[in-house]
This record gives sequence, C-alpha cells and structure tokens, in this order.
Amino acid sequence: MKFYTSISRIGNTIAFRGYENGQRITYREQFKPTLFVNSKNPNTEWKTLEGRPLEPMKFDSMKEAADFMDRYKDVAQLNVYGNSNFAAQFIQENYPNEIKFDPTLVKVANIDIEVASDDGFPDPERAEAVLQSICLKYFGSKAIFIWALQDKYDPSNTELYIDPEDIYFVKCDGEVDLLLKFLQFWSSKDTCPDVLTGWNTRNFDLPYLVNRVAKMIGMESIKKFSPWGIVRPRELTNRGRKNQVFEINGIEQLDYYDLFQKFGYMTYGVLESYRLDHVAFTVLNEKKLSYEEHGNLFTLYKEDYQKFIDYNIKDVLLVEQIDEKMGLMELAMTIAYKGGCGYTDAFGTTQLWDTYIYRELCHRKNVVPPKVERPMADIVGGYVKPPFVGRHEWVVSMDLASLYPHLMMQYNMSPETLMDERTQGVTIDKTLNQENPDSIVPDACMCANGVHFRKDTRGVIPTIIDELYKERKGVKKEMIDTKIQVEKGVLNKKLADGQITKLNAQQMAIKIMMNSLYGAMGNRWFRYYDVRVAEAVTTCGQVAIRWAERTVNQYMNELMGTDTDYVIAIDTDSLYINFAPMVEKMGLGEDKTKTVDVIHEIVEKKFEKVVAEAYEVMAQYTDAYSNKMVMEREVIADVGVWTAKKRYVLNVHDNEGIRYATPQLKIMGIEAVKSSTPASCRDALKGL
Repeated sequence: MKFYTSISRIGNTIAFRGYENGQRITYREQFKPTLFVNSKNPNTEWKTLEGRPLEPMKFDSMKEAADFMDRYKDVAQLNVYGNSNFAAQFIQENYPNEIKFDPTLVKVANIDIEVASDDGFPDPERAEAVLQSICLKYFGSKAIFIWALQDKYDPSNTELYIDPEDIYFVKCDGEVDLLLKFLQFWSSKDTCPDVLTGWNTRNFDLPYLVNRVAKMIGMESIKKFSPWGIVRPRELTNRGRKNQVFEINGIEQLDYYDLFQKFGYMTYGVLESYRLDHVAFTVLNEKKLSYEEHGNLFTLYKEDYQKFIDYNIKDVLLVEQIDEKMGLMELAMTIAYKGGCGYTDAFGTTQLWDTYIYRELCHRKNVVPPKVERPMADIVGGYVKPPFVGRHEWVVSMDLASLYPHLMMQYNMSPETLMDERTQGVTIDKTLNQENPDSIVPDACMCANGVHFRKDTRGVIPTIIDELYKERKGVKKEMIDTKIQVEKGVLNKKLADGQITKLNAQQMAIKIMMNSLYGAMGNRWFRYYDVRVAEAVTTCGQVAIRWAERTVNQYMNELMGTDTDYVIAIDTDSLYINFAPMVEKMGLGEDKTKTVDVIHEIVEKKFEKVVAEAYEVMAQYTDAYSNKMVMEREVIADVGVWTAKKRYVLNVHDNEGIRYATPQLKIMGIEAVKSSTPASCRDALKGL
C-alpha cells in the first residue's frame, strides 16, 4: 500500500510525503505535465466534454506548461485544455483508481500551547507574551511531550488518569531554549508530523509559535516548521475579522475546531458555544481541568505549577478523546482521498469537486475544460412555506432524500449534457400544474426554468452522485440497524455509541459532500459554474416539494372528507403534516405507543405509495432521465410547536423507524438552542 499525506508543487518539482509498505517516504521529483489542444483527427483517444477530438502535449516542466497556457489563453483557434493544478495531475497519474490508505500510519501531532496572560489574552500576530509551555501528543501514541520553563512539575504527581511514565517533561533554560528544543524535535526525521491538529491551532497556536520563533530566534528559524523549509503567511477573513495563518509546506493542517464546525453539527446540531470546554462536555460529558480556585491562568501558573502543566496536557487529551469518539480526522482524510486532493481541501467545496470530477473524466478519456470567469447572478432559492404558527398534535414529517443531488440525477444535469435550447414561458407554477408550453427539444429533460439536458448519454455529475449515494445508503442502513438494536436492548448503548457516532459522521459527510456540489455549481469560481444549471436545480426542487404537498393534501382530504390544508410547514425538502384530525377520527391518541404504530403503518403503506406514484407522473411530464424522487417518513411526534419559518420544536416518538423508549426533542431555531439565550433560560425552555 502506497499513499500520500502531502503533495505540493515547489518550482518545477513535486514534493511528496507519504507511506509505502508501512514506511514513510519523502522525495522531490521533476514532473512533466500534459495539456491538450484541438485536433483534426476525429479518432483521437482524448475528447472534450462535448466530444471534440484533442491531442495531448507533454511539457518538460510545469513552468513551461503554465507559460503555454498563459500565452494562448485568449487564442480561440488553439483552445488549451487540461488541468492547470499540476499537483492534481500528479495524483491522478500515480493514483488513477481508489486511493487506499492506513490512517493509523499517519502521524497526527496534537498540540496546545500556554502563553503568559498577565495583560489579557495575547495577540498571535504580535506574539509579545512569553511562551510558557508546549504540549504535543501524537494520535494513537501514549507518549506525551511537554516543553516548559520551570522544573517544578513532577509527572508522578499528575492528577490526570494517565500513566506518569508516558509523560516526557523537558525542562528548558529560558524561552529561547524551549523554542529551540521544540523545533529540533519537530523537524527531526522520526518525529516530524504529517498533520497538525489541536483546538484552534490554525488561528492561534501555530501563528503564535511561528511569530514567537521569528521574534526570539530569527526569521530563518521558522523554516524548520516545514520539512521542505517553506512557511508562508496568509490572511483569512472569518466573520468580518482578518486573521493571520501560516501554510506549512509538507504538513497538512486539520484544526479540530474547524473539523467539528464542519462535521460536528450532523451529530450534535448547532452548539451554543464552540469552546473546547463546552464541546468536550457535549461529546464526552467531560470538561477541561478546573482552576477556579485560582481565578485565572496567570495565578494558576504562579501558585500551582503542577496543575498548570496538567491543564496544558488535559486540553490535548480532550481533543484526541473527541476524535476517538467521532472519527472526524479519518473522515476528512477519507473525503480527501475520494476527491484525489489534499486533506485541507476536505473543508472546501470548489477545489474538492474540481479534482473529483477531473478524476472521473480521466477515466472516460475526457479532458476538463479551461476555467472561464463568469459573472455572478442571483439564483432562485428553495421553497419555504410560511407555517401555521402555534401548537399542533400528532405531526408527521416526510422528507425527500438528498433532494438536490437526486434532481441532478433525475434530469441528468451535467456540463456536457446541458443544451443551448431553452423553452420560453416555462415557470415553476406552470410545471406544477402541467401547463408549460410544449418542449421544442424532443427526448430531452426539461426543467422548471426551461433549460434542457440531453438523455442520450449519462452525465459525469449524475454518475458520481449515484456512486456516492449508494455508498451513503449502505452506511446509513448499518447505523440505523445498530440504533434499533440499542433501543431493543440487544446491544449495550455505551459500547455501541461510538460506532453509531462514527457511522453517522460518515453518512452525513457523504451527504454534505453531495449537497455541497450544488453550492459549487452556483459558485462563479467553480470550473463548471453555470447559472442555468444552478437554477434548474432549485426550480425543480420547488416543483418537487410542492408536488408532494399537493398530493398529500389531496389524499388526506379524500380520506377525511374535508377541504383543508394539512401541511403545517415546508422547508425546501421536508413536509410537516397534521395527523391530529385523522388520529381523532380513528379514536386514537391516548395510547401513544399504539397511535405511533398506526400512523407508521398508514404512512408507510399508503402515503409513501401515493407520493411515489405522483412522482412518476412528474417524471413523465418533465421527460426525466429517470425518476429519482424518494420521499419517506422521517419523524412521528405527538406534539409540535411552530413560531415562524424554520423555528419549531417536536416531541419525537419515532425517527426513521427508530422507536424511542423516551421521546426526544427536536428543536430548530427556537431560543432553547440559541447561544444568545442565557444557559439557565435554555434549560428552562427545554423543560417547558
């Protein structure tokens, strides 16, 4: 097994770090990239997305290829094709198929620093306060390394539940000695990491370390942070605030704070705080080491140095324990290898999908088109129905599975299948009522914005989505089966929780990845950006959910002999249906277990079937490539309260077939989960 951990371009060479047969390998080599130009030979191996013949051109260096692209970018007769991301080209040439990797080999350095706080919280860019200690622990290793300014710490007296012999305490003769010893360890062949993580390391710990080394030792010394001697500053804007960060060539940064923000909500929702203390308590039911008897860290350092170092160690331990339960580090790596890109690209959208699509096109012998700058345009969004505000009894939600990705499959939406012909006068309402003008394009999918897609060949994007969806479905089934076994008492909850959490993270990450493709399609910087495609997705999405709303209301009114609106609310891909009148008519309600059983059976055997038949009609009317609309029951709740759009609470008895022994609250947008609400008030609201 051979896999990379870091691939970067340095001049005309590719710098490689990774593993082969269990051993780390590091090298630099000249890379000769390939570009493509138009060909008059119709029988060439390589084609454009539209099927035009292309001839490959091999260049002696990456600089020569880049200069060629720049020189002929505006020459229409030549049309230079190919991926200008030469690192991605290198990966594709060396790893054309599934990239298998062993996460246990990847050296993940988990660090936390403590800085003098006499004058308040220090600024990492100015790095003026003394660095008091550095703690480092590799994921999966027992050894804990501490570099500190004082020798008052005794590992045998630690109050943490760890073996004192695993603590390697390095006494340093002043701050400069501390930094030099740390750099020597960091840059050594056997201890240099592949990945840097920690809690907010990207925005604080690493910038502070780099700037402090530059200030105390000299700018040349910061090169030691990189195995290739290249450290570059960048400026990132987050919530209107500019932060200085550093890119370390050869070492990937997967800040666990960012990982949890990106993937943690799929398990724990939106938290009121993302401080390590709160996240650790939420995930592990454990907190940081308390020093409240000392008031602040400055006093702790002065009065109880033993506990100060334990506090530093504890932060590192918490990050690793969170990952042991959630598996987000491996998750990010998995996404990166799926896309054939770097670990940090797992956080993004356009780069990840650009390389993912590139790899699929290479298998088809198609060449990526050149990037063309297009103006940004406003895009119609999803449909959100104003809710019937108030309290409702017996609410059932039905959800369209992965709506936007499935629409791309249903209508074969892809750059190479998009047709120039567009039918004027097509609208969402006319599509819903089947009143559109006749399509001028036979045997083509027609979307609710009048755009057409070919049906004679399956697009690259629907192909990719289909593969991802099948993978997610398998993982999700395993997760739900495990949850059911726990609720039945077959599996021990404590033992199964970790497996459930990891499976949930995996299936939700694939879902996020699939859904992020729509975000990329609507991003002007994406290679395949086209407002026609982006709006085809959202307008068809509006039709799909409203088609279900109409179908559910028609069926419910037939059953009840009424003429009313039973759909309480709609949120893009979900319907919330009022089952209270049916429950009352059937004489149910008091025995909640029996009521949930009956509702489950009615929805599964009747409502889902009726909606499925309606979607067949929709697919035929729009001449879809295939019907991919799948609407299934999500929750059954005995009580639901809406205050506004996207703001509700449900008392859930059954969620996707998982029957809760004790009902669970599903809260969205209500003050009970808003960070702006005081904690004591949040608890009281949840109780109410």
